[in-house]
Amino acid sequence: QWAALTLREMGLRARLDDDAQLAHPSDLISSLPNVDIGPFLEREHERLTNGLQEDRVYDAAKQHEIAIAASELLFKRAELQAVEKRLARTTRQLANAKGLKAQNVVFDNGVYTDALLARLQKAYQTDAKEQARLADEEAQIGTRLQDLRETLAQAQQQRVDILRRQREETRTKADAVITQLQALKSTNTRVDLKAPATGYFVLHENTRVGGHVAHGDPIGRLWVPNEEGIVEGVIPAGRAERI
Repeated sequence: QWAALTLREMGLRARLDDDAQLAHPSDLISSLPNVDIGPFLEREHERLTNGLQEDRVYDAAKQHEIAIAASELLFKRAELQAVEKRLARTTRQLANAKGLKAQNVVFDNGVYTDALLARLQKAYQTDAKEQARLADEEAQIGTRLQDLRETLAQAQQQRVDILRRQREETRTKADAVITQLQALKSTNTRVDLKAPATGYFVLHENTRVGGHVAHGDPIGRLWVPNEEGIVEGVIPAGRAERI
């Protein structure tokens, strides 16, 4: 359980760092020589790979939307700047025509002043409307672009917050397991089995010195020269009759 939790914490840390590799799994393997962490390691690698793939697909899709909106904004600004230049030129021409009209000038470069003034006023109104429309569209695209960027930033921050919380919870659980293991070690000391001077003790074939045995498993056979051998041990008082 501790190995699984530790690997899970490694996986969460790697996903936070956008790293496809777990950090130092070999250290964990060497620290647990009697535990096969292969299945846990394989499962965590798969979970990490899938999580990173999910993150990157989402981010790439949002970045694509942002790139499109940014391109639209640049194009719209170019249109707006062109119209603004044309409107500025029309404004200067209109002011000049109005000045000629005020001076009762009938012709300007061979063009009848009233006709020129009417044409310029119409062009000015058209350009002004076009400028207002493009400015409104530019503002809308800018707002959409900002919303897309904020959505991506919020999603990434939320992802980080969730992964950090999960990592902290996993570390807390792993620490609790360590505490339990230490408590078990302090309450379950190793038992030394000794044969009498004239007898001997034969370990079971699956028993290893320093190993662990489950409740009820045989650990060996005690051979004594007669039926009056004595086995000494510490047992719970309430179970003395059964033993």
